[in-house]
This record gives sequence, C-alpha cells and structure tokens, in this order.
Amino acid sequence: MAIPSHLCLTWARLVAASLCALAATACGTATPADAGVGAVDAAGDAGQLDAAGGPDSAADGALGTDASADQTAGTDAIAAAADVPDSAVADVAHPDAAADVAGTDAAALDTAPPCPAGATCDDGNACTVGDHCAGGACVSGPAVDCNDNNPCTSDGCSAKTGCQHSPASGPCADDGNPCTTDACANSVCAHTPAIGAFCTDHNACTVGDACSGGVCVAGTSPNCDDGNACTADSCAPASGACVHTAIAGCGTASAPTYADVNNQIFTPLCSGCHGSQMAYAAIVNVASGDATYTKFVDPGNPNNSAVLMAVDATLPLAWGDRMPKGNPAAMTPTLVKLMRDWIQGGALP
Repeated sequence: MAIPSHLCLTWARLVAASLCALAATACGTATPADAGVGAVDAAGDAGQLDAAGGPDSAADGALGTDASADQTAGTDAIAAAADVPDSAVADVAHPDAAADVAGTDAAALDTAPPCPAGATCDDGNACTVGDHCAGGACVSGPAVDCNDNNPCTSDGCSAKTGCQHSPASGPCADDGNPCTTDACANSVCAHTPAIGAFCTDHNACTVGDACSGGVCVAGTSPNCDDGNACTADSCAPASGACVHTAIAGCGTASAPTYADVNNQIFTPLCSGCHGSQMAYAAIVNVASGDATYTKFVDPGNPNNSAVLMAVDATLPLAWGDRMPKGNPAAMTPTLVKLMRDWIQGGALP
C-alpha cells in the first residue's frame, strides 16, 4: 500500500528527532560556540582578555578569574596574593609590596610600600642615626659620632657594623710624674716607670735625686751638725742652708764667762799679737773689720762670730789665717769648745 507523501515527511522528521535525541543521550550536552566577535566573555571565563574587535583568543580556564568582566582597558581588583600573569592589564588599584605569589605583573612592576612622612625608617647604614621618611622615601640622618674620647684608640665606622675602635700607639696624657713614660698600650694610657731619669724632690737640702719604681727618691742631705748640744741643727728646704737654732735655757747655768775665755785663750795665745784688741768691749757685738757681714763675737750665734771662725777648723775663715798665727794647733778641741760655749751662752762678761 502506498504511503501518502505527507505521512512520509512526518515520519522522516520523527526519525531524525529520535536519532538526535539518541546522540544527545550518548554524548552529553554540547558546549555552545563563543558569543561572537568583540563580545564580553561569559561569566565563567578566566583571566585572558579578548583581542580588541575580534573573537576570543583562546579557551578560558587556566589562568585564574578576574574580579570583573574582561575589558580592553581596565583595572584588576585582585590583591597581591591572588595575582596571576595578566595578559595586558596592569595592577594599579593594589600595588604589590613584594613579588607576586603566583607570577609577575606583565605591564607594571611591583612598587615598594610608601614611606609615611615623619615616620622612622632604616637606610641600611649603621653609620647614620635618625633616619626618617620624607617625600615617600627613607632619608639618611646625620653621621653617628664614634669618638670615644680615648686618645689610645682610632675611631671609625662600618656601614654594616657601626662604630669601631681599634688600638692606637704613641704618647698619651702626661700624668705630671717625671718618673714615668706615658704611652698608649692595648687601648689604654699606660704610665711605665722611667728608671734612672732625672727628677727633683723640690728640697734644696738633698742632692742627686733620681727616679726609682716610678717615684722620685731623694738624694743625700748635708751634715748640718755644728757640734753644739745647745743648738737645734737643720737645713732650710727652700735654700739648702744649714740653720742652727739656740735651744732656750741650754747651758745657762754653767755657761763660761769672758774671764774664763780670756784666762785660757786670749791672754796666753792672742795678747802677744793683739793685746787690748781682745778686750771684752772691743769684740762683743762689734763688727769685724775685714768681714763686715760678721761680728767679732755675736752672742748666741757662734758660727757668725769671726773670733771663733779664726780658730775652729770646721768653719770657714772670715779673713786672714787660722789662729793662733803660726801655731793653730794650740787651739785644742777643748779650747775651741770653751770659746763656742761662751758665745753660745750669750758671751757673758
């Protein structure tokens, strides 16, 4: 039986629909084609931009998702930790503080974080202090003062470690002691004893002062003993002269008189040449003629009495020769002491 033509057409369409349904059931739903030239990517597209005025450049999906739809000129809003290699648009809304975690910006390099004006910072140089922010950058402060006020160190500065103080040599502060040598040793000022160096103990009564053990040791002192028990003998530090000070009351009770000296010395040993010149009034408290800086007899001061100086070999002569002339040995030590005691006792009549 012949089938009418309109029924054949309907049957053919049913068969085609069935075959299409079968194909869909076996292969899944087909992905539709891209929207077309210049259109914005669909919501699920990932971060590669469409070429301006053309179709999609490649399949989306591998590079990460932009926060907004792709544009030919726009601004990514993704923070640094999520940035991926952008194909054309630079990150400008959130400048990275360090290298991207998953890549590097392709159109704009990372920028350092801003340096707020007035804030402290570090310029990386240990030889500057007071570094601070100005104009968005870290400005170095003044150089650090590395002077340790020690003359025995050389002071310098290393940009990495800061101040450095190395030992120096040479002289250092004088300690005012002539018996030490003042020089730097191991970064300190050392005062080493100067052996045998000249010095003075500032006492005119000593001679030959010398350094020993870092101190000035006094030399020898003069012998100022005048042999008179009634004088206190000493040396004047300022002048170095011997001083003989009468001891009050010493020898007064038994002090010789002029009569004792005249009977034992003047009459037997001096009158032959000097006669009345040896009278009490002619010699006691009378200036000696040739030595006006002395007296013939200076009561209480034997060493300034020209009569005693003439017969006492321990004293310098005021003038002339040692007496008695031609026989000075006649003035025995006993007689010399008698005359000294008489003058020291006040040259009593």
